[in-house]
Amino acid sequence: MKKYTVEEISNWIVRKLSVKLNLPTSAIRLDKDILDYGLDSMEALGMVGEIEALIGVEIPATSVWDYPTISQLAQFIHDEAPVI
Repeated sequence: MKKYTVEEISNWIVRKLSVKLNLPTSAIRLDKDILDYGLDSMEALGMVGEIEALIGVEIPATSVWDYPTISQLAQFIHDEAPVI
């Protein structure tokens, strides 16, 4: 399993939001609350599941609420992911 950089994780989240919300990636800011883009609770939980699959580590379901911006969430994910 690869150890992703904070930038790679941020870019992955931006791409996911872009596709899910039909927005250009340039419209998504790293310092804006993810939920401010209009994700509902189920979509946010789905994103947590996709992140877990990406990094191979279970993270709290509340991660999107505990680390509300893309920058904060990416840093948390980076810190939680194992080095392999």
